[in-house]
Order: sequence, then structure tokens, then C-alpha cells
Amino acid sequence: VDYDLWVQKILYWVKEYSSLNCRNILEIACGTANISSKLTSLGYNVAACDKSASMLRIARQKLSRPNLYRATMTDCILPAKYDLILCMFDSVNYLLTDSDFTLMLNNVYASLNEGGLFIFDISTIANSIDNFNDVCNVTIDGDILLTHEAYYNHDLKRQISRLHLFEKRYHTFIHSFEQHDQRVYLCKEIIDFISSTKFNLCAVHNPDIKSNFYPKNMNQIDKKNHRLFFILSK
Repeated sequence: VDYDLWVQKILYWVKEYSSLNCRNILEIACGTANISSKLTSLGYNVAACDKSASMLRIARQKLSRPNLYRATMTDCILPAKYDLILCMFDSVNYLLTDSDFTLMLNNVYASLNEGGLFIFDISTIANSIDNFNDVCNVTIDGDILLTHEAYYNHDLKRQISRLHLFEKRYHTFIHSFEQHDQRVYLCKEIIDFISSTKFNLCAVHNPDIKSNFYPKNMNQIDKKNHRLFFILSK
């Protein structure tokens, strides 16, 4: 991931779609806080949270780290107001139910200043079918071997990824396993969720194209683009 490019895109969209002088930023589902750390280094006042304690431990090692705390995407946000809230790297695809997605939107709305933005991205059905349907990748790095199996369940609209890590210790291997389940949302579903809240949908972007798809060019964009960014305003 070109994190610098993503930060440039985010800040461009903030200028394009918000009249606020953006200073206070929150990133939910921040992972190891790569985006938040870069925004912090640019002088923004940034908070960031994630469900994973191990991810946050890595984030705390960064020199330009944001204010970090542990929380899920559906937890109530700490009592503060932000000009911009982010949820990056298809994290919202991990919200598997309609109610969780709507809860997340309402919590974010309550924590934004008037005129503030919420920006999130999704991995689309095109991405699942083109890149993550019945594939297996193997990575070997010294004494570590990682296998990544991925497949798309058409009936359930689920993207499943299974990760097996084998780490050599003397004459044996230590095995670790993770399974990632993501819901593959259609744009229409997400727009329906947004419509049920007080948010205003400003734009839907492909990060490689400057033009805004919404509302005139929405026909099957999730079947033509691997990643889409939604920009919502309060």
C-alpha cells in the first residue's frame, strides 16, 4: 500500500467536500496506525483505535504515533468531536450484519463536528472475483512460511481468507492460524444504510480516478472497480 498516496487522497477530499479547517481526526479500525501516524507527522491532532491489542502494540512503537486506545468499530466513540473520521483498508467489510453497519454509521455521526466528513473504503465484489476467488499464495522468508488461501462464497456474499503461519524452532515448526471473514457489500446496500442515517453522501470515488461516481455514474461500479471510497458529510 502506498500510504503517502492514500494520505494525499484523503486530504484532497477533505478540501473538496468540507468547509472546515480540519484539525482533529479519528481513525477507527486503525490497525498498526500507518495512516494515522502519517497524519500525526503532518501536524494534525489524531486519535486512533483498533480491536486488536497486538496491532496497537506495534502502533505504539511508531515515532509519530497518534493518541491510541482500544475499541471496535461498533463501540461508542470517546466523548470528543472530530472534523474527520476515517475507516480504511476495507475494514467495514468485517461488519457482517446490517445492524452493525448502521450502528457504526450512527456512532460516527454523533462524534463529528457539523460539516465534518466520514471517509471509508470497501473491497468490492469485483475485487473478490478477480483477485481472491479460489487462490492460494505461499510466502517463504527464512524460517517462516506463510500460506494465504482465499475464496469467495457467492451465496453468502462472503470473502474468506485463511492464513497458516509455520515458524521453524529447532527441528519443529510452530503453527499459527487465522481466518478472516468479510462481507462483500454492493453499493446499493451501502447507500441504503447511509440513507437510514442523517449523513449526506457526498461522493463515491475510485482512488485512481479523479471524477466522482455519485450520483450519475453508479451503474455497476462495484463490478468494475476493485476498491471504492465513500465520502459522507454531517
